[in-house]
Amino acid sequence: MLDGVLPDGRVLSHDSVEGGYLRCGFVSDVQASDDFPQDARVWLSRLGRWVRGDWQNLRFAVGRNPLSALSRWKLLDNMRRSLTDAVCLALLAACAFLPQPLAPWLCGVCVLAASGGSFSAALHALCARGASAVSRLFYSGTAPAALAFTLQGLIRIMLLPLSGLRSGVSIAQALWRSFISRKRLLEWTTFAQSGERGSRRQTRMHCLWIAAVSAALFVSPHPSLRLVSLLLACGVPFLLLSGRVRSYAQPSVSFAEREKLTTFAAAMWRYFEETCDFRNNYLPPDNVQETPVYRVAQRTSPTNIGLALLCALTARDFGFID
Repeated sequence: MLDGVLPDGRVLSHDSVEGGYLRCGFVSDVQASDDFPQDARVWLSRLGRWVRGDWQNLRFAVGRNPLSALSRWKLLDNMRRSLTDAVCLALLAACAFLPQPLAPWLCGVCVLAASGGSFSAALHALCARGASAVSRLFYSGTAPAALAFTLQGLIRIMLLPLSGLRSGVSIAQALWRSFISRKRLLEWTTFAQSGERGSRRQTRMHCLWIAAVSAALFVSPHPSLRLVSLLLACGVPFLLLSGRVRSYAQPSVSFAEREKLTTFAAAMWRYFEETCDFRNNYLPPDNVQETPVYRVAQRTSPTNIGLALLCALTARDFGFID
């Protein structure tokens, strides 16, 4: 449907653009995410690829095309989000030269913006369940969630020098390649490959950038900037200690546990074996009611059909059927 609409070899992040042309709906209750980064270096590599892809879509956001105003705003909002870290880092550097009344306020705004809304999410979690602070559920659910948001915000601030520099460089690369050189527009590394190409040299360079920014802010006469510089300096040990995710060996299963699991699997297969018969056109029913009256629902779904096919293959692997 989009043959000849999108320029060949120039679109790196195509999901938003294709959704705008095809007028796809927005589903707010579905979250899709990539695998968790193995270390901060992999996260920075993925961040740079995302930022370049967003800014290479600038031609669709401001150019002449049939995209709606909402679709254009979504493309511009992605660019606005990628500017946050770079602008916050630049404003923190500018705070060192601003007068005393203005510097602390601007520094605080930059820190809150760099946290990515984590501090406000932690505050909202605490205020939403503040009345139940004496309940056990508060300390088992709400308090850990607020603590997780707070730690996430602190980590984002510690990595602000890296994320800000990477975002700024990626934006410059995207604009240069899109409008001047017109080369290497589709350059990217898959997440699996970026995890395999780790190097200690890159980690040392990242630590050097954090240390340089922290030292530059620490020499400022403003106490607020010195406090922020100490927080940024904590990113150096965090970056050094963040390593690859360890791959643990598969746990051993005893004979009794294997027999019990096989019994469960046989019981699951018995449901499809008894219900997928000629009375139901050999299709799995949606559900079976046992009480107060035994009744088989005379309807199915693509999910049930796919699950029945998968269970048939599994039953063959387990030896339940030939």
